[in-house]
Formats: sequence, C-alpha cells, structure tokens
Amino acid sequence: IIKIEAIQNQRLYDKYWNERVSMIKLMGEDMINEKDLFHGTGSEDVMTTIENEGFRKEFNNTTIWGEGTYFARDASYSVKYCRSKGDVKQLFLCMVLCGDSHIGSRDIKLTNWPIRSDSSEMIYDSLVNNMYKPSIYVIHDDARAYPMFIIHFK
Repeated sequence: IIKIEAIQNQRLYDKYWNERVSMIKLMGEDMINEKDLFHGTGSEDVMTTIENEGFRKEFNNTTIWGEGTYFARDASYSVKYCRSKGDVKQLFLCMVLCGDSHIGSRDIKLTNWPIRSDSSEMIYDSLVNNMYKPSIYVIHDDARAYPMFIIHFK
C-alpha cells in the first residue's frame, strides 16, 4: 500500500446516513447488515464520478449475480477491475448497507429484483453469490454505499 486517501463528501455521506436511518426504522439496527467492502473500477472518470456523485448502478457491466452495483468482501476480487496509474492501482473501500440478501443470478434485472418471502412485499436489499458465506454483494440502491477511502497500491 502506497497511501490511503479519505473521501470526504458530506452530501454523499448524508444520503448514506439517511438511508441507514430509514433501514434501521424499517428492520432494526441488527438487520441492516452494514459492511466494509471493496469496489474497483477501470476508469479515472468513473472514479471521479463516484467520489463526487456516488455510485451509479447503470454504469456496471457485470451481471453474473444480477444487475446493480458490485462490492466484494475481498480486495483480491476487486483488484481485477481496478484502475492503474502506471504501476499504481486504485481501489475503493466502502461502507455498504447490505440488509436482507437473496442469492443472485444472471437473469435478475433491476426491474425484476426478487421480492422478500415475508408479508412486506418489498424487494431484497442485496444479492449475493453465496447465502452461507457471501463474498460478492450487489445492491440496487446507490445511496446504500458510501466510498470511504481510495487505496493506492502496487
């Protein structure tokens, strides 16, 4: 690791915090499933957009676990998608509200996200690659992720 750069964007943080408060009211603090996860992207323009405006699920091209914005438990997964400046790569470390998860699949689109099996008739908060030990999380609501840091590394 060469350096870790903090992202301080009060507007984005406020959106994240408001979503967090809303989820706590809806499901309780112990169920919001807040995680620190990694996100890699290959473009400097997209990195700047995320820093300034937040995540935008419509820019994601990966759909193996469904449409949405992808985050990984392990940095080694996100490194494949990292932007490089010469021999230095950059990676986001993010706070992500994962909530109630459902197993993902390629055929899940933003328009047919799975509905919870309880009586709420609400869609799941995230999709995962494995229900028992998830390492990939996909979210549909961009306000549920806050980019905390950019990690610069070789």
